[in-house]
Amino acid sequence: MLDKTILVVDDEENIRTLLRNVLEDEGFSVVEATTLEDVLTAIAEVRLDLVTLDIQLGVVSGLEVARQIRRKSMVPIIMVTGKVDVIDRVVGLEVGADDYITKPFHVREVVARVRSVLRRAQRTGDTGGSIVPTVTAPQPVAQSARYLFDGLVATP
Repeated sequence: MLDKTILVVDDEENIRTLLRNVLEDEGFSVVEATTLEDVLTAIAEVRLDLVTLDIQLGVVSGLEVARQIRRKSMVPIIMVTGKVDVIDRVVGLEVGADDYITKPFHVREVVARVRSVLRRAQRTGDTGGSIVPTVTAPQPVAQSARYLFDGLVATP
């Protein structure tokens, strides 16, 4: 899994430096960004294998950055953020993140999740680049479908 390039997007220099040091110690190449413009430039110029992305970036939210990334690439995204509410996690995952880690984090967990997401992406062929997914129309749900959630059963 060596020779993988990770884009670390965070407006806090100390977080970028920490992630850079940890990831480089694990054999990854690291590119840093602080703004949407930096991210879009990196996506256009560097073959990225994964992006770590903070939600709170200042002027443009990390959620908007994730949306912009998804318009141009299927590179895996891991949100690394101080936003701990469930709704923030859900929205982050819905806009295209592959995983979500809250700050403060343990660096070993970040490395393990990075490796896990990279393995999944490698198995499915989603390894970055400028690949935009093909959107297909949703299929109708059969009338006999049942939805299960936390012990509750619902039928459409």
